[in-house]
Amino acid sequence: MNKFRPFLEAPCGKIAGFYENNQALFLGIPYAKPPVGDLRWRNPVEMPVFRDVFFADKYGGTCPQPKSTWIEIEEDTQSEDCLYLNIRASRNACGSLPVAVHIHGGGYTIGTGANEDEDGRNFVEQGMIFVTINYRLGPYGFLYLDDIDKSCQGSGCIGILDQIAALRWVKKNIAAFGGNPDEVTILGCSAGGGSVAALMVVEQAKGLFNKAIAQSGSLRLTKSVEKANAVAQTFMKYTGVANLSEMRALPHEKLFKAYSRTLKKYGFTAKETAFAPVRDNVVIPEEPFLALEHGAAKGVKFLTGTAKDEMNGFKHISRITKILSFRIFKWIVPQDVSEYFGRIDDVVADFYNRNYKFLSKPDRLFKAATAGVFLLPQLHMAIAQSKYAPVYYYRFDWGGKDGALHGSESPFVFGRYDADVKPDREYRKPPQTVVNAMHNAWAAFIKTGTPATGTTINWELFDDTNYATMLIDEKCELKHDPDKHERVFWDNLN
Repeated sequence: MNKFRPFLEAPCGKIAGFYENNQALFLGIPYAKPPVGDLRWRNPVEMPVFRDVFFADKYGGTCPQPKSTWIEIEEDTQSEDCLYLNIRASRNACGSLPVAVHIHGGGYTIGTGANEDEDGRNFVEQGMIFVTINYRLGPYGFLYLDDIDKSCQGSGCIGILDQIAALRWVKKNIAAFGGNPDEVTILGCSAGGGSVAALMVVEQAKGLFNKAIAQSGSLRLTKSVEKANAVAQTFMKYTGVANLSEMRALPHEKLFKAYSRTLKKYGFTAKETAFAPVRDNVVIPEEPFLALEHGAAKGVKFLTGTAKDEMNGFKHISRITKILSFRIFKWIVPQDVSEYFGRIDDVVADFYNRNYKFLSKPDRLFKAATAGVFLLPQLHMAIAQSKYAPVYYYRFDWGGKDGALHGSESPFVFGRYDADVKPDREYRKPPQTVVNAMHNAWAAFIKTGTPATGTTINWELFDDTNYATMLIDEKCELKHDPDKHERVFWDNLN
């Protein structure tokens, strides 16, 4: 073995990686058997020990997905054979370093663990091991087949079971890479944050991590069995076959065609709503918020929060959204999409029209949607978990003319000083103070369980008496219950 190539022996077998800028990289390690053929729509199956040296020098396949303006993924890198993870460590990593496992976002439909903007290199420089993963997306990972074939219990959460398989692999093997298997933080944004939230209440995930970071993703981002079954029936109709065996035998091209048709049927934001983890009571509890309230994630330290103006980023997805108001929304938006936005009715419209007259009509609607989809669910998760473990809450406030948009904090989390952040569709280099505050806070939490922005401000623990919230901007500020006006209104709705 070349002495200039990082080489190690782990329980999974012998692995060789490569060096890049004083860091050791191990890319494209399979954590489960390829989910193809008869393993399509089956729970992940553990890989056997490598017989020979596994050369981990290139990324594995990314789950097939529709084209998106959010991320570009080459078609020739997409494959149903996608259950791979990547590890990045310092060149001389040794001992028992804290481990971060990043779960990518993308509405459970797009995304990859091979995104170089989120590869964790700056976290590694701060003394940890960083892991990124791929998991099955769309119908490959979240097609609810339980009612179609009784052998498929848990099928609506296969993507979550993939994540658990990856975490089990980390638990078993990461010590060989210099990581501490008992100090694992899971983190993600959007659907990645929703995955983190789901893992907190899934019984099979217990003991696989002790800290969790959910950015703008909550247990709200799950589907009921009823709605998931409707999507599955539509998908199966588009495949043109009669049973699961025939679907497993379909060539991928026909499967993907049915996938594309299914997405088109479910409204203009269907890519966010057609496929998501299912509250099936097999993997995810039927009442996941209740499970959290009853201590499902007891002892897991939790960092969570949202961007201030989450939904404003969706104003640009079509010309229609630029003229939306509460009234127009009720007329034109499909029911399955409107429910994704949370409760949007006359009572909500009256509240926002009266209290936010300084905003345009579309902005009032998107502010209500921000509260319904992100703010309230995230707060409710923080309240529930604060009874069982330390919880820290943030609100990301930095942004352009459209505000602090959904996902706009991610480059800051990864310490990207040269990030091409486009909050108002124009290039704007992020202030170094904001990048430092966000990245340092996340790194500190992963290493110690307590976030620190690098300023003298004390980040207080969050609970339902103080609602302590760190506002992250060019100047960070700790405030108690900064969204009280909206919070009280929504809490009193039901």
